[in-house]
Amino acid sequence: MPQQKPSWAAPPLEEMVSKVELEAVEYDVRCPDCGTKMTLRFTAKHDKFKRSLGGRPNKKTTSVWYGCPKWPDCKGSHGAHPNGKPLGIPANKETKAARIRAHAAFDYLWQDKDMPYYENRSGAYAWITRALDIEGEDAHIAKFDEQQCEQLVAAMLIEFNIDADDLV
Repeated sequence: MPQQKPSWAAPPLEEMVSKVELEAVEYDVRCPDCGTKMTLRFTAKHDKFKRSLGGRPNKKTTSVWYGCPKWPDCKGSHGAHPNGKPLGIPANKETKAARIRAHAAFDYLWQDKDMPYYENRSGAYAWITRALDIEGEDAHIAKFDEQQCEQLVAAMLIEFNIDADDLV
């Protein structure tokens, strides 16, 4: 009798590739470093969950992302949704680093138990729209440039009297 695949297992990589390629045809994602059209790529990965949290160890999932076809000379990459839609706007190395800092600040705003200002992510995003005077659909860090990321961090430090070391 053939062994059954667990219900939580990801579909075979071949199935994901064909499905995502069909849905991702419309996206023209350009490398932020060299301008070349990026290639949709797939990685089968194993998420390791801690048994103490009740997760299943070695759950196989499929990661979808864009990579520069000029690799290894150009190391541009960008994340994607499972259907191939790009996650925000591709960024160069410096902008990616600024986004990471901005996200650390943003997560602190709504996740830290000592920050009673916003209890959920939506409230924190609403604060971003007011603090940076931008529209809701533009209030995603994945769409920010370096300057906007630094403005977000500065606004948090001032408004919430946060020590910059707390955001690391």
